Amino acid sequence: ALWQDNLRRLFAYSSIANAGYMLIGVAAAFASMDAGEAGALNGIGATIFFLAIYSVATIGVFATLTWLGSRERQVEHMDDLAGVGSTHPFAGIMMAVFLFSLAGIPPLAGFWGKFEVFLAALGVDADTAAAGSSVRSWFLMLAVVGVINAAIAAAYYLRIISVMYFRSPLTSPKAEGG
Repeated sequence: ALWQDNLRRLFAYSSIANAGYMLIGVAAAFASMDAGEAGALNGIGATIFFLAIYSVATIGVFATLTWLGSRERQVEHMDDLAGVGSTHPFAGIMMAVFLFSLAGIPPLAGFWGKFEVFLAALGVDADTAAAGSSVRSWFLMLAVVGVINAAIAAAYYLRIISVMYFRSPLTSPKAEGG
């Protein structure tokens, strides 16, 4: 997604990463089942919370892209968003808020969704009977990899925002929604 110019492909790649965050919560729930109901509910609750936030932010991004487009020309590439912050300020602000949330920038909801999922992973501390070693270290490593991936993902979300606000428009999109 870092080098992607097609917005729909970029969001398709980012959805894979977001599915991975949800799987961290599901894995934490399954690993915590032996520890009792509370541990498993933390993982499931974190996953549902993250899914709700991710769904709203993603729908918001695609709704904004649809609003900015028209029947003749859809917003499909990064260049189509150049200067949207100045040509369509409200759409630019809404898109930025949704993208900041997807990036996990505090204090937006996306940060708290990722935080809950990573916290659920860090809360796993059951011992596996088969291996005789702690699963906690694996979940610690999974949370660290997740945080690193979230930082990388923030780069492509912030790239879209920079195009919207720091590049001059090639052509002004004729927003059919407004």
